[in-house]
Amino acid sequence: MTKHTRLFRPLMSATLLTIMGSGAAMAQLASDSNANTKAGTSALPVNASGVGNSVFGDAAMFTNSSGSNNTAFGLDALYSNTIGKGNAAQGVNALYSNTTGIRNVAIGNNALLHGSTGSYNVALGFNAGYNQTTGNDNIYFSNVGVAGESQTLRLGTQGSAGVLGSGVLTAYIAGVAGTQVTGTPVYVTSSGQLGTGAPIVGPAGPAGPTGPQGAVGPPGATGATGAAGTPGAVGAQGAAGPQGPTGPAGPMGPAGAAGAMGATGPAGSQGVKGDTGATGSAGATGPAGAQGPAGSNGCAVKPTPAQAALKLWNRCVVPVGLYPQGIAFDGTHMWVTNGIGYSVTEFDTAGNVLGTFGVGSAPSGIAFDGTHLWVANGGSNNMTELDTAGNVLGTFAVGTTPYQIAFDGVNLWITTWGGNIVVEADTAGNVLGTFAAGPITGGVAFDGTHIWVTYRGSNYVKELDTSGNVLGTFVVGSGPDGILFDGAHIWVSNWDSSNVTELDTSGTVIGTFNAGSTPVALGFDGTHLWAAGYQNNYVTELDMAGNIVGTLNVGSAPLAFAFDGTHIWVLNNGSNNATRL
Repeated sequence: MTKHTRLFRPLMSATLLTIMGSGAAMAQLASDSNANTKAGTSALPVNASGVGNSVFGDAAMFTNSSGSNNTAFGLDALYSNTIGKGNAAQGVNALYSNTTGIRNVAIGNNALLHGSTGSYNVALGFNAGYNQTTGNDNIYFSNVGVAGESQTLRLGTQGSAGVLGSGVLTAYIAGVAGTQVTGTPVYVTSSGQLGTGAPIVGPAGPAGPTGPQGAVGPPGATGATGAAGTPGAVGAQGAAGPQGPTGPAGPMGPAGAAGAMGATGPAGSQGVKGDTGATGSAGATGPAGAQGPAGSNGCAVKPTPAQAALKLWNRCVVPVGLYPQGIAFDGTHMWVTNGIGYSVTEFDTAGNVLGTFGVGSAPSGIAFDGTHLWVANGGSNNMTELDTAGNVLGTFAVGTTPYQIAFDGVNLWITTWGGNIVVEADTAGNVLGTFAAGPITGGVAFDGTHIWVTYRGSNYVKELDTSGNVLGTFVVGSGPDGILFDGAHIWVSNWDSSNVTELDTSGTVIGTFNAGSTPVALGFDGTHLWAAGYQNNYVTELDMAGNIVGTLNVGSAPLAFAFDGTHIWVLNNGSNNATRL
């Protein structure tokens, strides 16, 4: 018994407490009409129909109502049982929380203390199965167990055996404590579970002394060939041989993905004029076409006296269609979208109108991709592709109420008012992606790497990569609308706060500058910045430090800018014309 004292101490304590109860349990021993036997203060106090229970100890089976054939020995043993049957609990708080579990055996203080509805569990030792709650068919020997597990055997608890009250046993299992066994021994896996393995063979003993040599006997029969010996260790690697001839070239790998198109470089010088081809034979004279509308006089006219007084020698005004919305330069000519009239107007930089060409309903933004022109039609929810002769090459759906359009060197980016989204499309007119934006999407610009979008119903702009992922949201002024890239920084016109904001390409605000009342759009002439004061019929010129250089009156409701390499052009929405400065 001596070396197992620590193992049996909780059992002896449980037995003593069971017998003693509150100190008078044995004196109170009695049986009731349902063949229940009880002893101890408040033992089985509320039982109604339970039969055949044996209860010894204060508050044992305190809440039992109809549970039968239970045995409870110890203070608060089976305290919470109500209808559980066939349970055996010995020890203080043994099966304390059991309510409906059946046929559990708990021996030891706090054994299966938290078991509530689990059945067919066996727990032996102090705190054995302490953590078990609802699991079934478990066996615990001095192990607290795991809540809810079932069909598990746990023996002992990891720790230092020999510490009083720790509940840790010194366990002896055949083959583990050094005793050789035959057959398949038991071992403990890395997860603490029992497993089986190959038979355990102890180390070979030392060789005995060599005995005297006996007489030579007759030759025996040749024995069977012995098993091959263990291969020797691999020898050191030999010196490298001479390099062989170069093998034939392998097949070419697949082509890599095309990189993003770089920014358009400056225009090259004009090549030498080629020889004039032979004159072809004259074709038959076609029927006379209808008379076209009268063109403008262009800008090669003398300035008015008012212009001369203001030294506006280069200024001229070109009439376009009704309610013009956007303007773009194709490297040779200017193109204007006419918001009322389903058309665009082409004129040269001398101010001569060259033609008017049909597009979709309520055209707005316009962009040039280096070859063709693209027009966002806000009324027909599509965009139109034209060549520089004004021929319509295609019409493509791009969302609800497309507004502005930009080209990133590869694809087109269109903001929409109706859906508050940004649409990416290739130059074949295919929609590549639709990206959630913000309230009232406005202007759009490309900085050579990323896309920037303004939101007129907010006070911020967003930066997107060319896959449509939002890289950042940056606060600017109130009601941002126009946006452009000057080759180094991003500039935003803020309608409601009547100023412009300058940001670097990481989104850091460099400065906010006065730009006159209600600036709706921005232009850049390579040296200075221009802001259109929509409600005051003037434009404001700023240097790149944000200082106002001057303010010039133009037409009514200036709305957009384009630069032809020499002059800045202002599109006047209210007076249906374009002004060259």
